[in-house]
Amino acid sequence: MSIKRSSSPQQLKQIDQNRSHNYSQHTPATKNYNLDLRRQWEIILKNYSRQKIQSIDTIKLCMEKGISPALRKQLWPKIIGNQQSITEKLFEKFSQMPIDDALLNEILQDIGRTFKENQSGIDKLFIHGPQTEEMIQLLTSFARYRPDISYIQGMTYIAGILLVNTNLFNSFVIFCHVVTAAPLIPIFMFDEEKKKAMFYNFHVLLKLQQPEIYKILKKYEISCDIYLNEWFLTLYAKAFNEDIVSRLWDMIFIEGVGIMWRCAISILRLLKNQFHTPEYSIKILKKPSMIKEDDLFKEIVLSQIPYNIMQNLIYQE
Repeated sequence: MSIKRSSSPQQLKQIDQNRSHNYSQHTPATKNYNLDLRRQWEIILKNYSRQKIQSIDTIKLCMEKGISPALRKQLWPKIIGNQQSITEKLFEKFSQMPIDDALLNEILQDIGRTFKENQSGIDKLFIHGPQTEEMIQLLTSFARYRPDISYIQGMTYIAGILLVNTNLFNSFVIFCHVVTAAPLIPIFMFDEEKKKAMFYNFHVLLKLQQPEIYKILKKYEISCDIYLNEWFLTLYAKAFNEDIVSRLWDMIFIEGVGIMWRCAISILRLLKNQFHTPEYSIKILKKPSMIKEDDLFKEIVLSQIPYNIMQNLIYQE
């Protein structure tokens, strides 16, 4: 397979223009989105202010249905910002560096594994598709930008959702922010001590809020790291389809990483009556596809976590 080594800023802009057709076809749930709600998001985008984002009642009401898919390309970069001050010139510098063959082969193998079972159309973009090069460029550039983390199997899930929703440069900026933010950084850095603290605090939360589920999973000897590690490593992109994941990321980006934990508790609540055997329980925890989208988000909205426990979960204290 021939892989181009880099793209200039001008080429990136041209690529972005050429991909507009792909976005319209594959951006999650575009056709079914309420037009009135989209207009509300257009107003929010026009008057957006990061400082006021969590205090605007309109945004919280709109969040119940997620950001308009057609507007994520503009809103996600605004919401996340660019705290690491990554410029297109810096991105170009990393993308022009020679690609290590071993790293390239590993990424290509993971792309095939990641999208081979996806039947929603996103697989056509990344398996020998128009965005394969972009996926490689994003992941290899990050490996050079953060050699202490480099590339880890599973990053393709996060990169894929970003590239479907926004352009290559913004995808790279958001990817850098997400992967290096608490509570994900201990997972990507293989910090076993902090991971252990994180899973222990979730264990405490589960026992406190869902004692019946806690007892069932304890009986089956299913520790929370068995499912949490994969959920967080892929930011739920392996567990659910891109429609649900994109909507979930809307909430995470706007309301904070606490949503990740509320989502975890919500999944367990919705699967509670399905934990029949240890083997089947692990299977549905790995791929909880039986959960309906609206049911999941209703649970997340209702879910609350005590402040002190949330702080421990995020900062692994």
